[in-house]
Amino acid sequence: MTPTETPDARTSPGVTRIVIADDHQMVRAGIVALLDGMPGMAVVAQAGNGAELLGLVEGLRPDLVLTDLMMPGVSGFEAIAKLRETRPRLPVIALSMDDSPAAVYRAVAAGARGFVLKYGPPRDLEDTIRGVLSRGDHFTPAAAHLLVQRQASAAVTLSPRQREVLVLVATGKASKEIAWALGLSPKTVDAHRARIMEALGIHDVAGLTRFALREGLIAA
Repeated sequence: MTPTETPDARTSPGVTRIVIADDHQMVRAGIVALLDGMPGMAVVAQAGNGAELLGLVEGLRPDLVLTDLMMPGVSGFEAIAKLRETRPRLPVIALSMDDSPAAVYRAVAAGARGFVLKYGPPRDLEDTIRGVLSRGDHFTPAAAHLLVQRQASAAVTLSPRQREVLVLVATGKASKEIAWALGLSPKTVDAHRARIMEALGIHDVAGLTRFALREGLIAA
């Protein structure tokens, strides 16, 4: 399948330049139609799989990526993870028919900043895009509920030491402060932090703080 580009949109000033990836042409056409109705949005290219998506992002340097998760060849999960390595500042939103907690968690763990269920209302797409652009991440109530389910399950598997580290990280303590408080080395604290983030599918301190507040681990 040959990627599709829209050269005119690439040169429009003040427009969020979006690349979309989905292996179903009719689905892509529907997404493009929705985005065409959103002020300040323009689809600059379309891909049919993850490999095409990665090539387009490298060549076009878009402002945002929307990608399906289940695609032939390089999947959306793999493409998201690769983009997190090569373009960590590029916001990526996952699109999927899979409404399982595991799918949302896996997408977020790979680096997705939002998750839109394809069978949801069209408004969810715009809300998620604008939320990700303004705040860094955004999840619709349905997607957030699924993610919370998976995170709550993962939280049960955290060791007592990891919970201690989580609480201290969530309250704003630096690695050296946590190391001193718990009698650990800063390197060990960093290792615990990385394992906690991987287990919960959360990649920043703000997200850990929100999780700790929601779980009642720290006071508001």
